[in-house]
Amino acid sequence: MSGQLLLNELRGDGNTVEEVAALPSLASDTPPTPKAAEKPAVEAPPSSGASFTFRLPDNTSKEVFFTAKPLGLDFSKSIPMIVKAVKKDSVADEAAVQAKWVVTHVKGQEMPTDLRDAMTAILMAVKDLPSKKE
Repeated sequence: MSGQLLLNELRGDGNTVEEVAALPSLASDTPPTPKAAEKPAVEAPPSSGASFTFRLPDNTSKEVFFTAKPLGLDFSKSIPMIVKAVKKDSVADEAAVQAKWVVTHVKGQEMPTDLRDAMTAILMAVKDLPSKKE
């Protein structure tokens, strides 16, 4: 199995990420033997859902996977799109999303710089998610 295939299996979405360089040579068909204390460089995301990457107020980033809708987020109506409020007991509240977080990526794609395109990107990312069960 090549290093690229190993990464795709870990991601579960078929997208490549920067960690490709950290994998063993792609020429090797033998998977690396992990050391006992090592953890995978990429955690497997849920099998279905929409990933959102947020820039937090301390300038760190956090990726959140949503598996149901409605998200329960109120966004600013400007670019960058900032979380204004999180509805109590919503999908976003359960994922610990907080106000003042800035959406930087949706499903691995950088947020568009046009507000209408950015709103469309969010809507398209969640449109096929199942509704949250009460």
